[in-house]
Amino acid sequence: MSRHRSVVWPTLVGAVVVALAAAIVHLGALSGGFVYDDVENVLRNPWVREPGRWFEAFSHHMAAFTGRFNTSYYRPVMHVVLACARGLSGLKPAGYHALLLLMHGLAAGAVFLLAARTIAAGRMPAGRGGLSGPFAGALVFAFHPVHVEAVAWISGVVDLSAGMLAVLALVAALSPGRLGSLVAAPTLFLAALLAKEPAVMIVPALAAYFAARGDWRDTRRRARGAAVIAALGLALATYLLLRVNALGGLMGTEGAERVRVPAAQAVATAIALLGEYVRLLAVPWPLSAVHDFRVVTSPTDPRLWLGVVVGAGLATAAWRWRKDAPVVLGVALAILPLLPALYVPVLGEGLVAERYLYLPTVGLSLLVARGWDAAREWSGWRKAFLVGGLALVLIMAGWATVWRTAAWRDDLTLWQDAATKVPGSAAAHEYLGAARYQRGDVAAARASYVRALEIDPGRWTARTGLAALLAAEGRHEEAIEAAQAAHRSRPGQPEPLAIAGYSLATQGRLAEAVESYARAIAIAPAVASTHNQLAIALAAQGDGEGAEREFREAVRLEPSNASYARNLALLRSQRK
Repeated sequence: MSRHRSVVWPTLVGAVVVALAAAIVHLGALSGGFVYDDVENVLRNPWVREPGRWFEAFSHHMAAFTGRFNTSYYRPVMHVVLACARGLSGLKPAGYHALLLLMHGLAAGAVFLLAARTIAAGRMPAGRGGLSGPFAGALVFAFHPVHVEAVAWISGVVDLSAGMLAVLALVAALSPGRLGSLVAAPTLFLAALLAKEPAVMIVPALAAYFAARGDWRDTRRRARGAAVIAALGLALATYLLLRVNALGGLMGTEGAERVRVPAAQAVATAIALLGEYVRLLAVPWPLSAVHDFRVVTSPTDPRLWLGVVVGAGLATAAWRWRKDAPVVLGVALAILPLLPALYVPVLGEGLVAERYLYLPTVGLSLLVARGWDAAREWSGWRKAFLVGGLALVLIMAGWATVWRTAAWRDDLTLWQDAATKVPGSAAAHEYLGAARYQRGDVAAARASYVRALEIDPGRWTARTGLAALLAAEGRHEEAIEAAQAAHRSRPGQPEPLAIAGYSLATQGRLAEAVESYARAIAIAPAVASTHNQLAIALAAQGDGEGAEREFREAVRLEPSNASYARNLALLRSQRK
């Protein structure tokens, strides 16, 4: 019993210390607001906003609540977590950020437990240094600045929750008891899959770990390992059934718009992306909400050759230490979850996203922990150099995390940072334009939109934003022209039609406005604001019946919007 306590208590204390450290360096996120996609995913999301509707996320694709577009993503856990946060803190962003800090702390503590279970096992008691390697590796995970996007951005809960649940599933799968490995592990794994698809990669990673540990050659271990993999497989089958039911197929009937590139360029870009992600793990700079990473079009592109070198190095390490189970697991977790992020056709402009590294950083942490453990018997100047070097890395990482978190305070700070670091990104300038417009700086906003269109003249979202700004300024002819140009570029999008409808109505061209609104509604019938604007135009035309019908629909779609209810009540009083 005393030996068991000498093992368990230091492990639990270590996990708590790491969890607290992970939360502390991200405390600045508590002062942040709703940024980027948070307005859509939290404030306008009926599955989050209205009590009891979160369960609808399990039978629809991720963005079905918007009614504007289809995706092939099935991630109901995001909506469940956000609904819980909404129930606890309402519209106060600090509550959401606090929940994400808690989740990151749990993930960091779980990384420590995973490292302790795979690396320090068999070398207890901990007082002899058996936990120093896991502690070093887990602190790297806790402090790594590349995590800021997933932790400080409320919508980053997708990657954060998937990573946290996947690590907890691995810890449970490697537990000595059957309850943990055969019940808790598949349950957590199913939850991780429902958070984000790349969590599936922990199954081959775990199988590789078992192989390196020699489980498949030992009869008793083979049976236990097979049972664990089978339990995870059952969870995967359950997930696939839920996914097919929600999407109508494994990939859905309609997915995100795809980037069309020749196969050779897609492969070359995937290799280059691997190199870029590994570089960001090793040297997390520069960090930005967007990265201007272009498709590789030439075999002489240095990014391609960096990817080749990185891939060859990782493959060599995996083969060289193929019987060192922690190394194999570390390499597998660092690479396998990245594979979906290397598939260029579905990535669009976001070829690089820092949040995709949340789970792969677990692999890096295991490799650091294994390296530290291998060197723990060093002494003299080598030991001092090792300790000092790690201390310096952790201090720099912690400082960078605190500094980076400040950029996510609001949309203006976020996109000013991105436009400065990635001046060639049309997306950064477009989002900066929107943030400036929200602050009332119309001239600066217009300049940002114009800059975005100079970089990418075909960027319909920037042209739509410019049209909305022009309409708000009262420059309606220009607004109509910009909106119609955006619509010609993307006929299947409703926003340009709604903007054109507003400017047409303001000019008194009511028949044209009604037609434009109606076309927008035909594309996206679940957008309450468009129904409201159409109702106003119909009322101005004298069509009270049609106006009441559209006001009622706006209220039905967004019952919490008091202005829609007032409009309906006012119209009814006028019609009496």
